[in-house]
Amino acid sequence: MHYPPTIHNKHINYRLWTTGGWGNKLRAWRTLPELLASGYTGYIVMRYLGDVGNQWCVYNLPFNAIQTVRALWVLDGADGDRIMYNEAAPDTRVIFQGELYTGMEAGTWNWMVYSTVKKHMRDALALQSDVSTGLKTQLLLKEMMSPSSYSDFEVLTQKYNSHVIEFSVYSCFLGDRPGRNTLVWEIRHY
Repeated sequence: MHYPPTIHNKHINYRLWTTGGWGNKLRAWRTLPELLASGYTGYIVMRYLGDVGNQWCVYNLPFNAIQTVRALWVLDGADGDRIMYNEAAPDTRVIFQGELYTGMEAGTWNWMVYSTVKKHMRDALALQSDVSTGLKTQLLLKEMMSPSSYSDFEVLTQKYNSHVIEFSVYSCFLGDRPGRNTLVWEIRHY
């Protein structure tokens, strides 16, 4: 797989996220038939991969409501082929989340906005957030992340300088890689 040096749009981000480019991830399905065939029946996140993606996004959707929500979105103008699905994260177990703004020089961590509120990131940052810079940022992340997650995160900061790395840290191991308690949701330069 080709990993571009700059992530210019959400389409590239989602392609890399779903194929493991950001490391540890939750289960994800690009189509409804893939999801149905997987046997997964837990809570789902549905999101739209279009230019108006924020219009159609729902978290912690019960499995039995997926087809109804999908039909409503399509009636509202969404292209059904641009809806993706992923396993919902355990929001009650989130302990630290935020956005790290990497520096121009690879591996520098300019500043981070973060929250410890147990909600989806947008809501958590809006309710209560703090800012850290430099060494304080590195120490906070090293304290919160498992050693494997921290190591993975360092690799991403080296590779994607001048980007924003959006992440969540949990009080449990989760995802498709052992010993990880962190999920990177998005890396962007847009």
